[in-house]
Amino acid sequence: MMFRYVSYKACMRPQGSTGVFLLLMMSCMLLLQAGDALAKKTWKPRPGEWYVRLIVTADDGRQDSGNFLGRLTESRAGLDNRDLPELPPPASPIGDSYLSIVFPHPEWKGQQENYTADFHGVPETGLGKKESWTFEICTHTPGIPVTLSWKGDEAVLRHSQLLDATTGRILVKKCSATSEYVVELTKDCVSFVWEYRGRGKGFPPRSG
Repeated sequence: MMFRYVSYKACMRPQGSTGVFLLLMMSCMLLLQAGDALAKKTWKPRPGEWYVRLIVTADDGRQDSGNFLGRLTESRAGLDNRDLPELPPPASPIGDSYLSIVFPHPEWKGQQENYTADFHGVPETGLGKKESWTFEICTHTPGIPVTLSWKGDEAVLRHSQLLDATTGRILVKKCSATSEYVVELTKDCVSFVWEYRGRGKGFPPRSG
């Protein structure tokens, strides 16, 4: 399953010596590149399945791109094995550069409260129904501007919008592959909602 490679994100936050850290970073980069190739070439979505990849990038070059939301036939409401846990950030000094997107789910009462992938099931009826995902951008260096962007099926993006989780204000009314949102992180974690507004039954169609 293509989404399994997202779990390699966890090893990008190791603790230990600088040498070990650099070695693990290189290994993780290769694994993520392999995962991207697998996602593009071999994943065949079933009817009603889709995913959106969330990416946060700081002006200083820090980036977290291993975050996914969407619908999978084998997923269900609540915690399942398609919802991948996010490990806590490492201790200082490596953790000082922490920047990440997480899906907070303390109500799941799992080993971790935050997740790097959050998949819902595909409804038996009303495949295009409205649904939402809450996520946070977290850092140990508040006060910095970051850019939130996304990748996915353009048909899904067009029927999605980004909201402020605190106020409910619409930040991006119609997402697209070329749109993005720039925000200054005024605190350690800032919350957002990705809302898929749906369309007709059976939407989106199977990709080719």
